[in-house]
Parts: sequence; structure tokens; C-alpha cells
Amino acid sequence: MTASKILFYLCLSFIIGIFFESIFKMPQFVLWIFLFSAFLIVSISFPLWIRSYGQEKGLKLWLYLPVAGFCLLFLILGILRMHPEKTIDPDFKKINPYAGDWLKSVAEKISPYFKLCQVR
Repeated sequence: MTASKILFYLCLSFIIGIFFESIFKMPQFVLWIFLFSAFLIVSISFPLWIRSYGQEKGLKLWLYLPVAGFCLLFLILGILRMHPEKTIDPDFKKINPYAGDWLKSVAEKISPYFKLCQVR
């Protein structure tokens, strides 16, 4: 398998992950199962792939299993791309006790410029 095909499959699995998450909302437990299985596939098949790299005879499945594991990882990355609401704190509730005064001072300094830009 050439490097361009591998890159194509990785990009395609990322796009499929985004598409799949936009249609079906997956619980985080399922994502952990997929992530664990992808790491398991890569960790078991990658040493076997390295050992049989130069040999033409033998089972060709070991050549495709690491790529399938990485495709599964990129699929999970595509799914996690659509989960920003779980990772980002839009109200700054977690950092507000630490940086509340600093954010208020920045907002006071910047707000006049926004008011000037909004006047038409």
C-alpha cells in the first residue's frame, strides 16, 4: 500500500467520523471502546508488520491492520471534532475564579473599540 493511499484512507476516515457524528450522537463510553480497540489493533499489529515488512510471502493481513487501526483513530478524531461543547467552557466558569479580574479589565479596555466598529 502506497503512502498516498494511506493518507487518502486516513483523511476519508476523518471525514466519515465528522459525518457520522453529525447524524448520530455517540455517547462517550462508545468512543472510549473504539479508542481502546484502535490502540489494541495498532499495538498488536504494528510489531508484526515491521517483522514481515520485506517479505513477499505470508499473510498480507498484517500489512493492512496497522492502517486500519490508525484509520479508526482518525475516525475517533473526526467524531471528537464535533464534540466542542463538552471540551470548551463558553461561560468561563472553570477559570473565572482565577482570571475573572483580568478578563474584566481586558473587556473594559476593548469594549470602546467594538462600540466604534458597530456604529454605522
